[in-house]
Amino acid sequence: MEANGSKKILGMKRKTFFIGVIAVCAAALLIEAGLLFHTLLKKKQKPVVYFEPVPYLKKEAPEGYRAVWRVSGILYDSEGQKKTYREYEYDELGRVISEINYYFDPARTTKTIYDWYGKREEEWEADQLNDVKFFDLTGDYLGGFEGGADYLTTDENGVQTLEINGFEPPYHEEKQMVIAYNSNKNSLNYVIYYRGEDGKPIQKANRDLLLDDSGRVLRKTVYPVQEHGDQETLTEYRYEDNLAYKTVYKDGMLDSEEVRDIDTDRVIHDGRERMYGGTEQFTYHYPEGNYSFKFMKYVTAFEGAVKDADGKVVTTYKIDYNEYGQPVKCYDDVRKGSAHNVNISYGYDENGHWNSVYYRYVEYDDTGKYLGKVENTLNLAFDEYGNRIEEWEKGSAGKTYYEWTCIFVPEE
Repeated sequence: MEANGSKKILGMKRKTFFIGVIAVCAAALLIEAGLLFHTLLKKKQKPVVYFEPVPYLKKEAPEGYRAVWRVSGILYDSEGQKKTYREYEYDELGRVISEINYYFDPARTTKTIYDWYGKREEEWEADQLNDVKFFDLTGDYLGGFEGGADYLTTDENGVQTLEINGFEPPYHEEKQMVIAYNSNKNSLNYVIYYRGEDGKPIQKANRDLLLDDSGRVLRKTVYPVQEHGDQETLTEYRYEDNLAYKTVYKDGMLDSEEVRDIDTDRVIHDGRERMYGGTEQFTYHYPEGNYSFKFMKYVTAFEGAVKDADGKVVTTYKIDYNEYGQPVKCYDDVRKGSAHNVNISYGYDENGHWNSVYYRYVEYDDTGKYLGKVENTLNLAFDEYGNRIEEWEKGSAGKTYYEWTCIFVPEE
């Protein structure tokens, strides 16, 4: 017993002892709560399991041919009923020859005709021809005529010449296009004229193409014909296996490079000089499946770097892959604490097939001006051959369906 009736426990006053016990218990509870939160957090952040991909089936092509898949129809369903949106037809080389767009009433049909000079696209509405557009052998647009055009073909001394006359929309300017093909030198020359106020032709464009013996373009030169600061542009082409290599020079200086897969029309690699100095170099990685490059505008994984005029790296783009070499994330490498301007994440099903992608882009122009943000999640379904057959975006009430056809294209 102590004086004043105060008792001690373990050498401490009773009140002090109980306060200490309460403090220890409270600390223990805090530690336990922290451990429990950490455990729950670990459970939420458990590693994603990826499955080894099951190969898609392949169409067996006859000897001397290869199987090429093309979209034959696009349908859309927003009210529980599929409605045909577009239909396509192709020739024996896998080139589109007809596209019917049912969005319009009446439907509009674009017929594509291929010839020795390139191709022309005729737009029809019912039985009415609206416009005709011409393209060179590389696919670049040459010009168009309103409601059709008059044609005159001559063949003299091994040079075949096509003269096209008509009016160009929307200003109804009278235009003449002359295309000459020299079969001996494997060369094409395109010249475009407009009629001046005095009725005399004024040359507005001039380009030469050099072809190999199989008709593929090896070199294209576009000449400036007016004093508007235009540059002479030289484009060189090279082909290896199923890849097309394209290099562009402007006034003798390297401007851009591109490697493209011919069958799928996908860009594998590209690089270019930036408008305000510096360079961009990108390599693209596509998840498995058949789909167009245009469709992949926002959801293609890419890696590379942007450099300023002094060669300093401004931005680096990276891809994270899973153990099977499939892209799982694409992003730009930014300063710590900053948000990614590019953020793409890929999802895969139990067969290891790509079935969704989340994408978020913050876009700027070459001057650094903010253009806006693009963000959504795209879900997809593929058939046994890897053809994209369904597509729908998060928050959308509609779904897009794709029908496919397989064409056996002769090997070159």
